[in-house]
Amino acid sequence: MQQLHHIDAELHRLHDTPDPQQHSQIHERAARLLPDPAEQRFHLTHAWVYALVHGEPTNIDRLETTLRQLDAL
Repeated sequence: MQQLHHIDAELHRLHDTPDPQQHSQIHERAARLLPDPAEQRFHLTHAWVYALVHGEPTNIDRLETTLRQLDAL
């Protein structure tokens, strides 16, 4: 639970910063810690969008695959 509080604080801190790579990584970490599939999809979708903005083809493909497996795309 402490990790989730730390991630939430990081997301708030980064909210107005232009660092899509870091945003993507933090959303992925959050998704791994959450048991609810809807919350996982939420964070993985955000991670995917930030990977798109950053232009990370490997992460984009990996996240798309994961989202398709979760019926989120």
